[in-house]
Amino acid sequence: MVVCDRLSIHTPHLGIPKVGIVAVPLSPEAETGRVGEAAEGLDGAVVGPIRGRIRRRGWRRVSHGLYARGTVPRPGSTRQPVTSVRTGRRGMSESYVRSPHRARDLVELLAWCAVLPPGAAFTHLTAAEHRGWWLPRLPRDVPVFVSVPDKGTRPRRAGLHVTRHSAKVQSRLIDGLPLADPAEVLLAAACHLGLLDLVVLGDGALHLGDVTVEELAMAASRRRRGAPALRAALPWMDGRSESPGETLLRLLHSTCRVQVEVQAPIRDEYDQLIARADLRIVGTGRLAEYDGAHHRDAGQYERDRERDRRLQALGWSPYSYSAITVLRQPHLILRDADGALGRASDPDRLETWLQLVQESTYTPAGLGMLRKRLKRDN
Repeated sequence: MVVCDRLSIHTPHLGIPKVGIVAVPLSPEAETGRVGEAAEGLDGAVVGPIRGRIRRRGWRRVSHGLYARGTVPRPGSTRQPVTSVRTGRRGMSESYVRSPHRARDLVELLAWCAVLPPGAAFTHLTAAEHRGWWLPRLPRDVPVFVSVPDKGTRPRRAGLHVTRHSAKVQSRLIDGLPLADPAEVLLAAACHLGLLDLVVLGDGALHLGDVTVEELAMAASRRRRGAPALRAALPWMDGRSESPGETLLRLLHSTCRVQVEVQAPIRDEYDQLIARADLRIVGTGRLAEYDGAHHRDAGQYERDRERDRRLQALGWSPYSYSAITVLRQPHLILRDADGALGRASDPDRLETWLQLVQESTYTPAGLGMLRKRLKRDN
């Protein structure tokens, strides 16, 4: 039996080698599942992608006429592979849990490179995900986002969202992938995301040090789609947040006109730093903390309670909140904050926050709005 494999097209600008059509006689070992050298090198490295059709074990369809095989680690990367369901983030106090169906691995994105023209770059949520930024909750069918030069060819494939640009989009190769510069990525995402989702994405980029506020301000000043939305979101961004949940908790307080100090240092009677609170309500001893999934661990739970007892002994009042409380019961958090400030609770101050949540991907309505925007622009 002979199988003809068409391997990756010649794309020298992306560093993908030119491989022709090869005929591979399948040995008995290959018939039972081993892959021939045309698909896998002697050292086990994956070769590909394949344009055309292939009917062999282990290959998966990326799009029409585009196939990829297996997964590979990111060479030289200091961050975890994007295929991880639970991935630790640098400098974060908790693991950021990502939905497994959203993770696009390196092999899949390298396969897409085979159909991109020179000067193309991954951008928007695709580049943000590969860089390890904090993503909002997204639908299963969110496409792969790329930008291409206006004068070049425009690839048309199911699952690919292409944006033309008259000026060249600055990019750099990361793990063999051309990724648009961080400020451009956020500017592209601002075309479709609601303000709350955009702030979460921007906080993740700022927290990792991939972009600065000054670079974002420069991008937001351009005459481009997405620039007004980025300008509106920029004042709410803060790279000191250490998780998406902390960003949401901070925005809830800020939109309700509760002034907070982010990552507030807490010191003991000897002026020794004993903790950093997610938020401190200014003018009070109230500490608002976000409890992510890792706080459910038995060992972490005991450490949290020991820390709370020590803070209480020093006169602080730590209050912890989960994502459910932040998104579905924000009136409880506002009531606690107003109590600490010694003022009457006014539910009308929640109007801005509730509107932001309703327009975000944290609600079915927000997800529907995102799908409509993407469908209209695709």
